[in-house]
Amino acid sequence: MAIKTFNLKPNGRQTPHCTGGVESNHHNDIQPNRHCQTQHLRLIGANGYSSTLFVDLIRRFSLEPDIAKHLSHSYGDRAWEVVALSKRVDAKSQRLAPAFPYVDGEVRHAVRNEYARTAADVLARRTRLAFLDVHAALAALPMVIGIMGEELNWSKEEKQSERRKAVQFLRSMGLKEEDN
Repeated sequence: MAIKTFNLKPNGRQTPHCTGGVESNHHNDIQPNRHCQTQHLRLIGANGYSSTLFVDLIRRFSLEPDIAKHLSHSYGDRAWEVVALSKRVDAKSQRLAPAFPYVDGEVRHAVRNEYARTAADVLARRTRLAFLDVHAALAALPMVIGIMGEELNWSKEEKQSERRKAVQFLRSMGLKEEDN
C-alpha cells in the first residue's frame, strides 16, 4: 500500500524490509540500507509532533502526565483531536481503566477515524488493554460499548450482542468464566 500511495519504486527487485535504515542479507549481517524509501516518510500525526508535545497537552488541558505522554506518543499531533473528543469530569479526562492512560476520547477517535466497529477491536488493537490486563478490559467494556453505541447508533439489542462477543473475545485472552 505504501508503494502505491507514495509512488515508490522498488528498483525491480524484491523490496527489502526497511527498519531504521538497515537491511538484512542472507548471511545475517546487517548493512546500511541506502535504498530504503520509506525511512523518512512522515506518518499521520507527525506534522506537529515534538518530543515535548505531552507538556503542551498537560498545560492546555491539565492532563495527567501519563495520559499526556500516552496520547502524544500514540497519536502525535492528532492527540489534540483525541483530547477534544474526551468528556471531561472534574477537569480530568475519563479513563477507560484507572491504572491505564487510555481515555474515552480514544474510543470516539477509533470509531470516527480508524473504522473501529467492535468493542474487542478497541480493547485489543486500538488501546491494547485486553493484552495488558483482561480484567481491566472487562471493567472498561460498559464504557466502551456505551460510547460506541452512541457513535454507531446501536440499539439495546446490538449493545447486548456486542457485550457477549467482547466477553467471548476476552475469554480467548485469558478471562475465566467466573470472572464475568
